[in-house]
This record gives sequence, C-alpha cells and structure tokens, in this order.
Amino acid sequence: MELLIEVMGDKVTDIGGLKAVIDEILLTLSPTEKKFIDLRFGLSSGYRLTYTQIAKTLGTTQVRVSKHVRKGLRKLRHPSRSKKLAPFIHAVEQTEIKLKNYTDRFMLDEHVIKAEHGLLAEDEWITFLSGYDTRLFRWIRSELSKVVPSLIEKFNRRQRGQYYFGYCRGGPPDRLYIYFQRRKLVVDVALDSARANQLISIGFGVSLRKNWQGKIGWLTGWNIPYNIGWEKRQEILKFMLEAFQQ
Repeated sequence: MELLIEVMGDKVTDIGGLKAVIDEILLTLSPTEKKFIDLRFGLSSGYRLTYTQIAKTLGTTQVRVSKHVRKGLRKLRHPSRSKKLAPFIHAVEQTEIKLKNYTDRFMLDEHVIKAEHGLLAEDEWITFLSGYDTRLFRWIRSELSKVVPSLIEKFNRRQRGQYYFGYCRGGPPDRLYIYFQRRKLVVDVALDSARANQLISIGFGVSLRKNWQGKIGWLTGWNIPYNIGWEKRQEILKFMLEAFQQ
C-alpha cells in the first residue's frame, strides 16, 4: 500500500479503491504474468524487485522475467483494462524511467543482459545460440575469466539473428566484442588496427569493418573459425588479453 501511495502521489484519492481495481484486473493475466508483475512492482509486498532478484527468487532467467512483465503490461494497456488503470500505468512507466539506472543497472534493456560481476550464467544465453558451435567461445570466456579477475560479461541480442558478447574490466569502457556467425566468430577488440597485419601473418582473416569501433581505431572484423587449432587458440588469447592490459 505504501508503494501505491509513493507511485501515485497526490493523484490518488481512493487508495483502497485503486487497490481493488488492480487486484481485479490482474486476475485477467496469466498466473505467470501476474506473479512477475506483482514482484516487479511490489504490489503485494510493497518492495520492488529487479529482474535479477525475481529470476533468483523463482529460479528462472532475467530474459524470461522481462518477457512476461512486458507481455503483462501490454495486456494491461488494452482499452478494456486501461480505462480503469490509466493513472496506474502512467505512474509505473514514469517510475520505471526514473529508477531504471538504479534498479536495473544489470539489465541494460530488453535486449541486453549484463553480469553483476564475472560471467553470465549459461542459461541466460545458451537457448539463443542453440544453432551455433559454442565450444571455442566457451573456452575463450573461461580463459579470460581466469586471467582477468575483474571481467564483466554482457550478452546482446539486439539485432534479429545477430548475437554478441561484450567484455569490460570492472566497468566501462568495453574492451572486446565477440559476434556469432554460422562458421566463425567475428571479433572487435580494443587494439590498434595495425594489429591486423600481425594476425594475417599468422594465418587469421581480418576484414576491417566500418563500424564505430573501427572509426575509433580498434582492430575490427577479426575472423576466427570454430575449428581453429590449439596453437592459434593461444594466439587468440594473447591478443585478447593485451586489450585488457592497456
């Protein structure tokens, strides 16, 4: 109840009536949507939970929590419900904007998931990459986490069919991006693009890209086949670690 007063401010003259309307309309959602929205906005407890906290509490993933919260809110915006809940919906949206950077600093947006520290749990991303060979990637991230104790990993699925991981050391800026393609990984790394010649000399393919990383002088478009040999794996790690040591 205290949360409702805080969210609605002086717009609410009948808190009890609003609570009754909310309870009634939430019953029209699926049990999962209702549960996640309840926890997200603290409707029962009065304490808002982040996506990370909800996921840990219910033993699920941040992606699934976000999906059902957004789906439930879309339903609540339907005219048949929104007439009664319009003030509530507006207040929730405004509160989300104001508290976004604080409450969800590890869930950057609906497309990006960022670990609080270290690596993300595999179940946060593995379903998206079911069609890819992830063995080389698993080795790379594991080795990086051993050598860079402050490593933080994020997973981005912003573009349809385009998945990539970003890595930083303790906090911004990012130092490395790993993109998935059908037969290879494509890497953008915070090294001078002059490194391209060194990689080419030891047998790697490099196609410098005109993305924003390339414009600031990064080595971009470093192609790494999934079936790369052990010796070249060591070269991969050496170059990647160099970016974190700068």
